Amino acid sequence: MPVLILNGEHGLPQGVLLDGARQAAMDVRADIVPAAAHTFAADNPAWTADRLARFFTTTPAA
Repeated sequence: MPVLILNGEHGLPQGVLLDGARQAAMDVRADIVPAAAHTFAADNPAWTADRLARFFTTTPAA
């Protein structure tokens, strides 16, 4: 099952979250939300909505 890790470009470091996700999932995807901090969905809702739509409509890696 794919997992998407999102972080705001001014938010928490992504490495720790990626390390934890990779221990639980094989298909880990990540992205940095531009012009956003820890509250990336509130800081950049249009970009976040677009990225989530692309994630949920993409075929998982084989």
